[in-house]
Amino acid sequence: MAVGFVRLVPLGIHADPHSRVSRVVCWKPAVRAGLISYAFYVFHQPLLFLIVRAWHLDAQDFPAVAGSHLIGLLVVGNVVGGITAVLSVASGRLFEPPILKLESRF
Repeated sequence: MAVGFVRLVPLGIHADPHSRVSRVVCWKPAVRAGLISYAFYVFHQPLLFLIVRAWHLDAQDFPAVAGSHLIGLLVVGNVVGGITAVLSVASGRLFEPPILKLESRF
């Protein structure tokens, strides 16, 4: 899916502003997701490690349904994803603006 979206970006840049491709690329939720995507990438793995190791929240701890731990994976994934999203937004609002102001010094 990410590869497909990346292929849309150059099309969206050069597309007619009223085309479907341009509307998808300029869609506000997609733009907001793009703004926090790097912070999400940076935070998700350490948080996953912390939650699984420190909080002992593992997908294997949830009961298996039909031999699958899918419910546990969904719970752990949503917990990690939710916390990561909150940290990514906070990082984008609290840390990135002062750091970007330093850009003119380099």
